[in-house]
Formats: sequence, structure tokens, C-alpha cells
Amino acid sequence: MQHVEFRNEENLSTQQQKKEENTRLSPKNEYLRRTGGNQRKEKKRPRAADAVARNTMPPGSQKFSRQEKVLRSDEYRAIYRQGKKFFGRFVNAFCLGRAQTCRLGITVTRAVGNAAERNKIKRRIREIFRKNKHLFEGCETIVIHVKPGCILADYALLAQDIENLMGKIKKFRMGASENA
Repeated sequence: MQHVEFRNEENLSTQQQKKEENTRLSPKNEYLRRTGGNQRKEKKRPRAADAVARNTMPPGSQKFSRQEKVLRSDEYRAIYRQGKKFFGRFVNAFCLGRAQTCRLGITVTRAVGNAAERNKIKRRIREIFRKNKHLFEGCETIVIHVKPGCILADYALLAQDIENLMGKIKKFRMGASENA
């Protein structure tokens, strides 16, 4: 059996430890100790002039700016109702009227896949639009609707399908302008 040593009262010192002065902070400064200091930082609100400067893009820029996006649901509904529909292998395109700048909207339903897969497809389409703006020049407002089989397509196939759709749209516009 092992010998276990217990602390007896005879081993304790008889002198009391000194108390620290001001161990407790006043209630108004107590949060400083809890949070590790004053970490609250004032948020700077952007000025209106800065917002205007951020939204203006130099010509030929490859950024996908806010002016180039279809944002509101009523715009999507109008494009679906009144626009011309073009069919591709992986995506369908809805086009409506001429605009000052080509605007793009992307719709991906849950039938395509989970959220990560849907976001991946949207990133790919935005990248194709951003890198191939020359295909969309003189174009109108376009909504790209993704078909469920699109998740199986790699970037190159998706890019080729969108290029083919843009060719169909341009041929349709050229025919419509000749008939007018």
C-alpha cells in the first residue's frame, strides 16, 4: 500500500497573506476588465461622394458592377413575362429590350443542387460574363436560368454554351432589325 501524505494544519503558515488594494473596479469601468480593454471602435459611415466614386467604373473594366446586375424581383418577373426565350444545353436565356449597359441576372433553382453547388454555378456564370463582356456588347437585359443538369458541366462547357446562346441572341436581333 502506498503512503499518501495529507496536509495537516501544522504545515500551514500562521501569517495571513496581504490583501491587494483596489481589487475591485468601480461599476462604470468593470466592463474594461471583462472585455480586455476598450475594444469598441467607431464605425465610419461612407460618405455619399465615396459611394458615387465606388459605383463609377472606367470603360473596359472587368469588374461586375452593380449597374450590370438585375437586382429586383419585379425586374426578373418583367423579363420572364415580356422577354424572348433562348434555349441552351445547360442554361436558358431570357432577353428584354435594349439597355444602356448590358445587365445580367442569374436564377438557379433548388432542383439544381444544394446551396454550395448553386453558388458555384452562379460564380462561374458571373466570371464568364465578366471575362467575355465583348460578347454581351450592344446587348440588352439578360436573365440566365440554369437547368438542373448544369452541375455536371465544367467551366469550359458552360462558357461554350453561354457563347452559343449569345450568338443566337445576336442573330435574332439582327433579323429583327432587318425586318423593322
